[in-house]
Amino acid sequence: MIFQLYLQGRGVEAIAKQMDALGFPTPAQVAGKRNAGFYWQGSSIKLILQNPHYVGDLVQGRSHTKSVTNKARETVPEEDWVVISDAHEPIILREDFEAVQSLMKSRSVKRPKMKKHLFTNYVYCADCGTSLWYIQFRKGYVCGSFKKHGATACSSHAIKEE
Repeated sequence: MIFQLYLQGRGVEAIAKQMDALGFPTPAQVAGKRNAGFYWQGSSIKLILQNPHYVGDLVQGRSHTKSVTNKARETVPEEDWVVISDAHEPIILREDFEAVQSLMKSRSVKRPKMKKHLFTNYVYCADCGTSLWYIQFRKGYVCGSFKKHGATACSSHAIKEE
């Protein structure tokens, strides 16, 4: 469903909202993680769309630890991955997967890094505890949870900058 929605022109955030609206559990909830969030994120949708396992490929060596003492992971260039094609039954047609990859490449836009505003990470929503986001055209702060997930997450309220 995620691949079909993307091919129909929906963005990753719109797909995430639809997954929330339909009541699908997040990947972390399915895995039973204790810190699993309640809402789908666009980044999770993007990872699913880029994952070659859905077309039956077994891909290993995408990342490795920096050293024996440092457990931080670093990504490996794609040409150094170990790929075994058609290792298992595919869930997605390879043509659909390739179409999504090319669509993602054509849609990608290099955005400038967001500027931190004066009260970034200092002002929080009194209702849900999420940090408030500065919205430039409104010249004020809004609840980040409401801005991202709508009325199911929090109510609409804002604080003017002045």
